[in-house]
Amino acid sequence: MNEIPKKLGEVMDKDLAGFQQVQAHFLELSHGLMGFFPALVRETEDIVVCLDKKLLIQVMERLPKRKSKFGEFQMLANIDNGYGFEVGNHNGKETKPLRILSEEEFEKRIQEEEKPFKWAPGLVGNDMTEEEFIETLELAKERC
Repeated sequence: MNEIPKKLGEVMDKDLAGFQQVQAHFLELSHGLMGFFPALVRETEDIVVCLDKKLLIQVMERLPKRKSKFGEFQMLANIDNGYGFEVGNHNGKETKPLRILSEEEFEKRIQEEEKPFKWAPGLVGNDMTEEEFIETLELAKERC
C-alpha cells in the first residue's frame, strides 16, 4: 500500500488515476445538539467509514447500544489504497483523508480484539456504558 497523503491538496495537483467518486457510509450518535460523535476504530481512533452499508451494520452490532443513525457522503476514494476524501468538505485542499474500513480489516479486527469499535467520547447520555462515561470524564479532565 502506498503512503496516504496528509491532505487533499497533495493529490489534487497530481494524476487522479486510481481515484473514483463513491458513496461512503458512517455511524454517529443521534442527538439534538451541535457536535459530531461518530463510531471509531478503537485502536486508531479513525472514524469508521465503509463503502458497504451491510459492513457498517456489522460494525454497529459490535458497538455499545446507543441511539444512533447512519450518515453518508460522497467520497473521492482510492479504494485499492484504502482511503478517500470527503467531496465538498469546507476545508477544501486542506481536507484530511479518511481510512476506508474494508471487509478484510473488519474480519481481522473482530478476530484480534474483543471490542474493536467505540463511540467518540463526549456526549453524555443515559444510554452510555460506565466505560464510556469514565472515558468522557477523563477526556474532560485532560482538557481543563
